[in-house]
Amino acid sequence: MAGYIQYESQPLIDFCDSRLGTTVISDKISSDGYEVDNLISVEFWKKQNGFMSERFIKPPINLTFHFPCPISIWRIIVDPVVGSQKSSSIGIHLKGHRALMDLGKLDMSQPAKICFHDPKYVPSTSASRLLDLNCFKYCGQLRHIRQLYNASHITVKICQTLSGSVGAVKSVEIWGQPTKWCNKELVRKVYERYKCGVGVSRNSHYQSQVGRVPQNIDIPDEFLDPLSCDIMTIPMLLPSGRNVDKSSLDKFIDIEASWGRQPSDPFTGVAFTAKSFPIPNDALKGRIDHFLISNESSGDIQTLPRTVST
Repeated sequence: MAGYIQYESQPLIDFCDSRLGTTVISDKISSDGYEVDNLISVEFWKKQNGFMSERFIKPPINLTFHFPCPISIWRIIVDPVVGSQKSSSIGIHLKGHRALMDLGKLDMSQPAKICFHDPKYVPSTSASRLLDLNCFKYCGQLRHIRQLYNASHITVKICQTLSGSVGAVKSVEIWGQPTKWCNKELVRKVYERYKCGVGVSRNSHYQSQVGRVPQNIDIPDEFLDPLSCDIMTIPMLLPSGRNVDKSSLDKFIDIEASWGRQPSDPFTGVAFTAKSFPIPNDALKGRIDHFLISNESSGDIQTLPRTVST
């Protein structure tokens, strides 16, 4: 496969995660509650807010991510919309010896989630769970790709916003793998942190023993709350088709209310109505209860909360 870079031994990682040691800084002031650190936060509620600059700040705005080790970058996914605030032009840059190196730029008439990708990077099979490029409204190829095979940092640049909007980025995903030239001990530590993060709650309010996923049992993905990564006690089916635990949904609604927003679907942002609202998923609840009963000999399972199905 001449001309292509292939890594088979390790899974892809989204390096926008502070648990890995990634840091991020902005060269402009942010709005309260929309700090740049939200983009790498392990707390779901902060991650939901994303980044917004202060209203008096004008583009360009540079968001620079520093990685715990040099990495090979496969994809960079950016959501440039935070509520009604929309960034209409996003660039990707790498700091060279004298100036920022332009790796790619996408202009959008209707801002939506975008993807920059390296067409010559062939990841392992772990990439199969990620979105196909056709799922993105805007997609562009990264340039100067040799620089992406040993990157210690990357800059996401807000170049323009829609008229009246402030600089905004809802989320950033930087998918890749530690470069093959990395110190092996450092790579081992990065993957240890990554594996420890899988199945651990993204919300510090859920760090109790209640609902925590046992480490010695294979839990079906459909039983896990995507917001807290814990086994659901009372699964609720959302209009989007996703399931969340009632406690997570209640927490999300309370936080939205504190910002003056109506109850909505955490995954789409669409407000609930009299005809479109969460309902208990009794069938899933039954499967979870059956799973817990079947594995009740496990000490970890015995500590999990249960409610009576109706």
